[in-house]
This record gives sequence, structure tokens and C-alpha cells, in this order.
Amino acid sequence: MDYVQEIILRASEHETQVFIFVSDELQEHIISTARRIRTRLNSVSCPCLNAKLVDTAEDCAICLGGEEGSGAKLPCGHIFHYDCLSKWVAKQATCPLCRAPVDTG
Repeated sequence: MDYVQEIILRASEHETQVFIFVSDELQEHIISTARRIRTRLNSVSCPCLNAKLVDTAEDCAICLGGEEGSGAKLPCGHIFHYDCLSKWVAKQATCPLCRAPVDTG
């Protein structure tokens, strides 16, 4: 069975887009896998920060970006993009918003 039905590539001066059309069977598998991962992320803690990993971080106050991405929720409740927060606490071990201490141990 062919899982990939069609691939479309669109390129412009500023970006490249790839569209992959897959079978219904593969699409259902991808969606169920993503749901399982999201459920696991809600119960996993980040080992390098006193933060809980979450599946999304909208409106990150560090980069001011609104795009979705993996996030980290600090004990104070503030959520940031994981990558942004990792860079922040490497310089300052406090929450970027409320300045609550962040345990980096």
C-alpha cells in the first residue's frame, strides 16, 4: 500500500513549502501518535529546569512570538517556548515575567 499519495513543493524567493498528502490510514496513525505524545508531555518534567513540559507555548514573552511550539511551564505558572526559556535561565535563574526563582539544579 502506498502511504504517500502526493508531494507538492512550492518555492519562492523567501520560503519553501512542502505539502505531503498521505493515506487516511497513515493520517489516523499520525494523529493518534500526536495525541499520545501530547498526553505524555503533560506529565513530564524538564530535568534541567524546575519546569513542566507542555505541548504548546503561545505568546512567548521572551521572543514575543505567537507561533506554537513546545513549551515549558514554570512553578509560578508562566509558560514560554522551551528553547527561549533554556537560553534565558542560562543567564538568569528567574522567571522572565515575575522574577520568581527558577531551580536549574
